[in-house]
Amino acid sequence: MLDKCNLCGLCNSVCPIFRVTNLEINSPRGKAVLLKKKVKSDLLKLCTQCGACQVKCPQKVNLPQAIKRNI
Repeated sequence: MLDKCNLCGLCNSVCPIFRVTNLEINSPRGKAVLLKKKVKSDLLKLCTQCGACQVKCPQKVNLPQAIKRNI
């Protein structure tokens, strides 16, 4: 699922968590990096599961679903 993610960061602009914290590790791209590296982290729980990142993603990567599977 995440193999299509090229870490472009377009998703960051629509993430409510990233907009508040402005920390890359809290961004969808930051979470994708953690998931790609198979890092288990409580930071994955900082996701509202709103799906805005998937809508913005040019590859339509379902990051919320990937996060759900890994928390």
